[in-house]
Amino acid sequence: MRAQPEAGLLVQHGGGHTTALAACDADTWVRNAPGKYGKFAYSTAFGCSVSTGPLGAESAAPDSALLLSEDGLYWRSRIACASRSVTAERVHARWHPWPEVTVETWLLPAGPGRHVRVHRLVTPRPLHTVEGGFAVPLEGAATRAEGPGARAVCGDLASAVRDLTGARTGDIMLPDPNSHLLWPRTALPVLRCQLPSGEHWLAAEVHATAGSHAIADGGTTRAEPLDRRALPGLPRALRDTLPDPE
Repeated sequence: MRAQPEAGLLVQHGGGHTTALAACDADTWVRNAPGKYGKFAYSTAFGCSVSTGPLGAESAAPDSALLLSEDGLYWRSRIACASRSVTAERVHARWHPWPEVTVETWLLPAGPGRHVRVHRLVTPRPLHTVEGGFAVPLEGAATRAEGPGARAVCGDLASAVRDLTGARTGDIMLPDPNSHLLWPRTALPVLRCQLPSGEHWLAAEVHATAGSHAIADGGTTRAEPLDRRALPGLPRALRDTLPDPE
């Protein structure tokens, strides 16, 4: 684990790859900024996607990203941050997808190949949301979405995402062709929900393994139950509200 505050990164090794949890250091003038700099996590094994167009969540390709939409057609994600900080325990960023909508994001390392994302949203109007884990190649992939989680496995790559508050349901998205930097088509585990106006807390566990780690895991991305007490960077507002480990 290594914090790089100047770069806005918290780098962790394990699970067969290296993951950089990112605070986002970009601005709106940067070409493809949401894909190149705005993702919550970047992996040496899973690569990343960039948007292919303005319409639909599939064109936004939200691997390691939180998408927000007023109408379910046009989507926005993190680009520039109003503030950011990085410590050895967490990455924190505050961003505004619209001037009157505020999102605070915490990214917490949670073990080899695992991290937890927490978002506090304050919105004056209802919003659609989609949040993605890591994508895997579509060809040969085995996928499953059930209840608050979803997973996708292809060869020696396994990716899963699970909602921790019960607010969202799992799904498998097929982003637009040629949106990913490594593979022509991908399968992406995502979480979806619609939020009314007001303040909301969202939390998710993301687990991704590669190589022998994925094979030894049986391709299921099943890990030890998450213990929130082992996450010192978890916001205090969630410490007493998250469910106990299964």
